[in-house]
Amino acid sequence: MAVRIVSDIDSKQNYDFLFEEHNKLDENDIDVETDLHEIDIFGNNHLIAMGSQKQHPNNNELFYYIAYLIYDSKVVSKLGVYETDKRLSSMTHRTMNFALHDLLIDSHYSKNPNALMAFINKSLNKPKNKGKEGEEEKVQGKEDELEEGELEEGELEEGEVSNESKQLNTIQSWLKDKVKTIKNPSVTRVFNILRQFKKNAASFDPQIDDGYLEYLFNNGKTIEIKSPFYITDESKIITKSVMIMYEYILNVKFIIINDDGTIPNFSMLESLSQDKMNEYYKKKTKENIKILSVFKRFNPSQLILLKKQGETYKVIRELNLEDETVVSDNKDLLKKIKDVFNNKPREHTIVDSTSFGTLKTVFEKLEPTEAENGSVLSKKIKPRSPNGPPPNRLNVNAGGATEEVENKEKLNSINKLLLSKS
Repeated sequence: MAVRIVSDIDSKQNYDFLFEEHNKLDENDIDVETDLHEIDIFGNNHLIAMGSQKQHPNNNELFYYIAYLIYDSKVVSKLGVYETDKRLSSMTHRTMNFALHDLLIDSHYSKNPNALMAFINKSLNKPKNKGKEGEEEKVQGKEDELEEGELEEGELEEGEVSNESKQLNTIQSWLKDKVKTIKNPSVTRVFNILRQFKKNAASFDPQIDDGYLEYLFNNGKTIEIKSPFYITDESKIITKSVMIMYEYILNVKFIIINDDGTIPNFSMLESLSQDKMNEYYKKKTKENIKILSVFKRFNPSQLILLKKQGETYKVIRELNLEDETVVSDNKDLLKKIKDVFNNKPREHTIVDSTSFGTLKTVFEKLEPTEAENGSVLSKKIKPRSPNGPPPNRLNVNAGGATEEVENKEKLNSINKLLLSKS
């Protein structure tokens, strides 16, 4: 029996296991909120959506996203996969730039391209008229289609917070998706950090709560996770202590950005006093937070930009600090973050020599910061050009054999979709 999809990263592996039972929606992707993309395959436009990140069962350093063929807002079938290695394992299906990667198409479709004809996105395949100067005029009804380097209305410009909060994911939704990927997270040491923050609230933040206790349970020997840890109720209030808990468990740093683009603090502990912290750190006790290894070696690889709205947080976007392109595209924003990192009280100053190594490396590569005066950045986010094929073409790999096809519309995220069986 012919192999349907061969891995590009590890040629010894394939993805036939995805088709053993059926070619429909994977049960792990049911009710996953995702983005709808348009893509050119075999000369025709189609809509696809990616499921959540998964680990290959035979190679724990190989990660993949199932690409689903979408028609009439419904999942038709698994179309193929996008894959990556552990260097980008911290990305999600909402933050991954799929335009930089090859779509490995199920050989069923590469051998029978006519099977896709019934699922052409017809609104993108209307004939285009030539203008007087030979330039193609836009199809009527598609005036709002994204051009290269252009931002869709409502999409965030760099460092800007949209007033349309309904376009942003809630932190509850983000955590629900993110925490699914964690297997047996270690929480005992994180619990010790949070206990010290609460026990010594006067030295850190008098407003710190103990909401994290709802998610964790001390059995006398170790800390166990309660079911609420895996977010199921998106109406649940995520408090400050819970946010800090997830910072350590997910190895991320949450950064709150105001509506005007300014960043009030680096720490989630908003009422920090450097003098009071210093007094605490002078205490010689076995429980002092500065000797806890998880605290001392906290080294997040991602910054999660948030907007605080009432009692909840909205996720603006993620910055992967290990992706040089992301860092290069967000230098001005990172300069703002560097400024608050250097000049605002934060709990890790006592362990600066062993914490935030990745972020400090990024800061070292930035040009010297200047006073930003709280102005909103308006630099448009430019699309990244993939290595290899020219910008107007997309690599489509059909079961291991690369075929280059014209990609007039490019891979654009054009809408949101909730994956469901119906």
